[in-house]
Amino acid sequence: MPDEKGKQPTFDFLGITHYWTKSQRGNHIVKRRTMKKKLQKAIKNITDACRLHRHEKLKDQCKLLSSKLRGLYQYYDIRGNYIAIYRMYRVAIFMWFKWLNRRSQRNSYTWKGYAELLRHFKLSRTKIIHSNV
Repeated sequence: MPDEKGKQPTFDFLGITHYWTKSQRGNHIVKRRTMKKKLQKAIKNITDACRLHRHEKLKDQCKLLSSKLRGLYQYYDIRGNYIAIYRMYRVAIFMWFKWLNRRSQRNSYTWKGYAELLRHFKLSRTKIIHSNV
């Protein structure tokens, strides 16, 4: 079903890009993924939250980040969209590390120490909430 240029037609609806592809069995199906613009906006919101709340207690920061991630998962966690969801999670981990280390002139954490912190303060992980059925 490609157009004249050989590209598959897509359309965006409610922050999700819908596109045609083939299943593993060879049938034509519609798959969905997060729109690029919405993914960038979500990443910016995570970054801003880490930056603005970096001087609060770790417990409060973890609660806020987990809340933001859960909200993103509940909306965008659909079958076939795992890469975007996992990217949001990885960005949250990296940005939290970055902004925790900017709380003073010295680095507060190394990656090893930060891994220990993440064992104690667990961020929300993803699981598929919505399926295509």
